[in-house]
Amino acid sequence: LDSTLDRYSDIAFLSGAAVLFRDSVPMLVASLLALGSGGVISYTRAKAESLAVELKVGLMQRPERVVLFCSGAIFDSSADILLPVSWRGHHALFGTAVAILAVLSTATAVHRTIAGFKSLRRLDETRLKTPPPASPPPP
Repeated sequence: LDSTLDRYSDIAFLSGAAVLFRDSVPMLVASLLALGSGGVISYTRAKAESLAVELKVGLMQRPERVVLFCSGAIFDSSADILLPVSWRGHHALFGTAVAILAVLSTATAVHRTIAGFKSLRRLDETRLKTPPPASPPPP
């Protein structure tokens, strides 16, 4: 249930970013890339754990993604006071946070996928080397 709720919350806040940046193709792509990568990050961990492999590698686990996204949104709303008039309303800080989130989430998704593949390969090799338990002699 926890991973399911995590995925829904990722969909909610990154869909909002995609709608906000719908007029900017690069930022729309960054929002959608962050959304897709977040799903892959959650999925690879859940799948690995279902196969008895612990997989907690990568820079952008759930708490880090939430902190980066929320920090960008919060600081962006107060940045209009500090930014030149020509920058106001363009969501420069939030856009930067979303772009960083997209890059680091993609890197984490790739890292987890590779680490999961290697862990499963090692697990298979270990199982192949271990002889099956001896069955009891027939009565």
